[in-house]
Amino acid sequence: MCSFPRSAILLAAKTFKRSFFRTLEMAEFAVGVVIASLVLYLFRPRYHSNSGRLLIIPEFDQFGGTRTYFKTLIPFFGEQGWGSFVALEKRQVDAEIINLCRTYDAKLIVIPRRPRWLMGRRHRLFFNILYDIYSIVGVFIKTKPALIVVSNGTPGDYCGLFLLPCRIMYIMHTSPTSKPDRLLDYLINSSLSPWKVIMTVSDYSKESILKYWIHKGEKKSYVRFVHNATNIKKMATPLRNNDQSVQSILTIGHLVEYKNPLQWVRIAEEVIQRSPAGCVKFLWLGSGPLYEECIRTIEISKTTSIRFIGFSTNPYPYLANCDIYFQPSLRESHGLAVVEAMAFGKPCIVSNCGGLPESVVDGCNGYVVDLNDETSIIEKLLYLLGDQERLQRMGEQSMNLFYARFSIPVWTKKMKSELERIFAKNTMLPRG
Repeated sequence: MCSFPRSAILLAAKTFKRSFFRTLEMAEFAVGVVIASLVLYLFRPRYHSNSGRLLIIPEFDQFGGTRTYFKTLIPFFGEQGWGSFVALEKRQVDAEIINLCRTYDAKLIVIPRRPRWLMGRRHRLFFNILYDIYSIVGVFIKTKPALIVVSNGTPGDYCGLFLLPCRIMYIMHTSPTSKPDRLLDYLINSSLSPWKVIMTVSDYSKESILKYWIHKGEKKSYVRFVHNATNIKKMATPLRNNDQSVQSILTIGHLVEYKNPLQWVRIAEEVIQRSPAGCVKFLWLGSGPLYEECIRTIEISKTTSIRFIGFSTNPYPYLANCDIYFQPSLRESHGLAVVEAMAFGKPCIVSNCGGLPESVVDGCNGYVVDLNDETSIIEKLLYLLGDQERLQRMGEQSMNLFYARFSIPVWTKKMKSELERIFAKNTMLPRG
């Protein structure tokens, strides 16, 4: 009796699976192109609503830069005279968000949560687009917005809204690192126009989007950036640490691989070892999947000068009391926490990755470092800790750069300019 080797059966199964998903992707692409083309053809002439209403669709979690950005968007549009509607999943609605929306007369609308089986699946992009339209189309018909603003931390989510007959400002807080699915490629490159634009938070992110997503030359002008900003008025009053003998280096961020916490621990251990006993401490504010591993790492080293504090709803007292802000990320679109540290007048040491060098001028308000050169990073930390005059001077430069580049008035002026470009053809902006 003839029998097939187990390896041959497994190879055949893998080949069939690969072929099946490739065929499925091609079918989704074909159907998606037909639907997208039909919708774009039917509704392209109808963009010019001037209802003065705005629909904001933000993606954010319990904490992080996307949440902070949302808390900047709501006051901005409220003060410009827009009638704002905010579409949120139930998990995103908490007391802080409710109070913020109530303060600026933004109406909350709860939408269905994206199913887990759709998250992070490139071959299910077609169904993600259908979900985008399904979850928002009822809200769109009800509110009749003149503009939809998507504030997004996951590239591609809510891209299906480009099909709606409305102006779109699609704000991306992350940077793509590879070419998109063919359907997303078609959708983006077919939809971008003077009325439908992609916004991002750094020049680095803009260049990444142009490199991986945009292949039509005439569409490149519809990808723009406005740097992150933060509202210093709402921050805690800076109060210095009572114990002036202990200097602290602070980092804020999710404990995930790209934030680079394990290398941060190695650098912290070396700096502490080369400093007088008890005179330096390293603090990391934030939680995430690597939290337990980081705790085990510092338990092994038996040091009490490195602390992972976990999540905090108010990071500003920590920023006020630190001496240096340190961000050794492997990638970062811009780094809102760095901007906040600058607002408190802190010298910043950041990696040369992503958009971080757009905030820190090397040798002026801090240092831009190469993560492959740990010795240099350690030397720069020790040098700053040992030179109070330079520490203070760089901190003053940080605050000056913050007001010149990343303050709310600067951000507001640039965002108003972008809105005027979107509405430049036939209609007027709401008067604010």
